[in-house]
Amino acid sequence: TQALNSVVTYFVTTGDMQKAECIGNKIIALDPSSNEAKVRGYWYVNGVDPEGALQNSKFALASPDTALAGHDIRASAFILLGNIVDAQKESDAAVALAPKNYLGKSLHAMIAAAKGDRAGAEAAIQSFEADANRNHWAANRVALCYAKLGDHDKAMLWTKKSFDLGHHSWNEMIKHPLLTSLQSDPEYQTNLAKIRSDLDDVPAALHAAQQWLSK
Repeated sequence: TQALNSVVTYFVTTGDMQKAECIGNKIIALDPSSNEAKVRGYWYVNGVDPEGALQNSKFALASPDTALAGHDIRASAFILLGNIVDAQKESDAAVALAPKNYLGKSLHAMIAAAKGDRAGAEAAIQSFEADANRNHWAANRVALCYAKLGDHDKAMLWTKKSFDLGHHSWNEMIKHPLLTSLQSDPEYQTNLAKIRSDLDDVPAALHAAQQWLSK
């Protein structure tokens, strides 16, 4: 399931949700109790499909070991939808479950940024900045916050940091509503082109994997 999830991640990253779901269904058929199957809602968060994320969050919420992910998935989906009230409820639940984990802290930061609360967003960012300096998902959430706040230089700084740490979520980077302000920036587009180029080097290996999966 871990290997198959890497294939799903590739298709989600490139925006091909039809193929992602096809491979994802094989994961679910192989082992519906696997971690990859339970947190399948992240496929839709990263595919910028909030409705799909909400529909699939129940599988993470149903198990104590993935409940934190379930609340993170739901909060992220509500942020995509602009539903800040429900996003806040889910982020509070995430913090209550794991107060030291960066997920709840970063959700608080994104919610504050979505509301235009710079002081609140920056305070929340500071609380998980150590994670953001070593984790590309956390770094990307800092970039989301600064982009929404209109702080172009810091948004670009953290976008580059997330890329250097391994963030290649091309589809999210072109579709996430908090990143709208960066789309017209030539440097941002150059970074997107680099990510897309890296992704375009993957299909040969994936084709061999798909041939095996189709047997």
